[in-house]
Amino acid sequence: MTQDHPIQRFASLGVALVGVLVALSALPGLWIGLFGHEAWGTGTIPLFAGFEALTIVSGAAAVLIGLKPRKEGFGLAVLCVAGAVFVAAVLGSMMLKNASDTVPSLKNYVLIRLAMAAGLVAMCGIVKLGTRSDSWVRLFIGGALILPALIILSLIARNKGGLVSGMFSGFGPIASMVLWTLFSVVLGVISIAGVHVLIRAFELTREPKSEQPESE
Repeated sequence: MTQDHPIQRFASLGVALVGVLVALSALPGLWIGLFGHEAWGTGTIPLFAGFEALTIVSGAAAVLIGLKPRKEGFGLAVLCVAGAVFVAAVLGSMMLKNASDTVPSLKNYVLIRLAMAAGLVAMCGIVKLGTRSDSWVRLFIGGALILPALIILSLIARNKGGLVSGMFSGFGPIASMVLWTLFSVVLGVISIAGVHVLIRAFELTREPKSEQPESE
């Protein structure tokens, strides 16, 4: 069994806590999927109920993973749970939205589940990186490198892609095309470098810390 630092143990408990929240958040949806919602004019929605049941199971799995002694597959297990929570939210929202025209916007429903999945990933990162300062430095550098791409993707997801497409609107067609090509290439290279740095941050956790020479 791996001897964990108190920070890592606290983060493991955080995984369990988020798992409880995930499971509880799916209970109303499971009820709606099984028995319908009179105000929305929906009846039984088996697929939506199934995705909410999957979310409950995923939350329970996060609780077990967080409370049990940490083993080698901890990171992969938490990432699988986080992915299941997010995918179930996206597909479940589609099933519920298609059930009736009176179903309100489910944007917040998906965002809350996304935040929970992100919380699981964050806690997993804390557990994996622990007190490795070299890994944390690379994590922040990698995050900074991919941040521009994430901002652009978030604008597009929020239907604000016009802010991105209008960056070079003041130039002529040819100049605009050249600038967009250069921008895309630079953004792609920076993002790939950022992902590589992030991966390296976690790879370092499998390597022994380099010993600092003692000062005389």
